Amino acid sequence: MRYYRQYQERVLAIDGTQIQPAEMYQEFVHEMAIQDFENSAHWIERRIGQLQNIWGPFVGQDPEADRP
Repeated sequence: MRYYRQYQERVLAIDGTQIQPAEMYQEFVHEMAIQDFENSAHWIERRIGQLQNIWGPFVGQDPEADRP
């Protein structure tokens, strides 16, 4: 957050424009990033399940068994 506040101070000093990047970032994290993280956990779990279904039949087989 320190960097966002420094950026805010620099913009204010140069442009005289008041922006709130630290607060905007907090809002972004709260509204978007956390939901994305939660949704990615569901995707990862689903993908792991798919991989287990694909590779499950091969677990415990000797990889050298099919070689002549």
